[in-house]
Amino acid sequence: MEFDSRQRLYNITTNTPYFYTGRLSDGTQMLIGVQPPNLVGIVFDVTGDYLETSLKQMDQEQEPTAEDQDKADAAFSALIHEWQTDLGVVPGTISVNQFCLPERFIGITDLPEHYQEVLDHPENFTEERLQMLRGDIEAWRANGQFVLNWDEDYYMSEEGDLDST
Repeated sequence: MEFDSRQRLYNITTNTPYFYTGRLSDGTQMLIGVQPPNLVGIVFDVTGDYLETSLKQMDQEQEPTAEDQDKADAAFSALIHEWQTDLGVVPGTISVNQFCLPERFIGITDLPEHYQEVLDHPENFTEERLQMLRGDIEAWRANGQFVLNWDEDYYMSEEGDLDST
């Protein structure tokens, strides 16, 4: 069975401290996260199509250091919350189409790289291993999971919650 993601909307919910989601009063959707020295806002229309990328540069004194990760995460969260408030973003789940911003290492893919490798190069696997991995891929798809790439891979549930990184 061939898998077609073109008709699929991907739900994404806020998963602090990694990324934040919400909508503007006109229904425009935003996915916001950090890529120092910037806060990055990915903007989608009401139907989930990518519109633009918005950047807000952090002042050097605002940019947290990584000495204490908990403090850095809290500082990033505060900066994002402030930006959301300034923009009028109401926190909530967003539903977007698949997109890819290779220059920012941000996007959505249906499968993790290790599963895509199975489909692209089945000759690299023994028949037994191939059958097992195809079963794993089938289960992944049946559960509606996907990958949100934001500098690293976030494995997401169909509901938009972070399953693992």
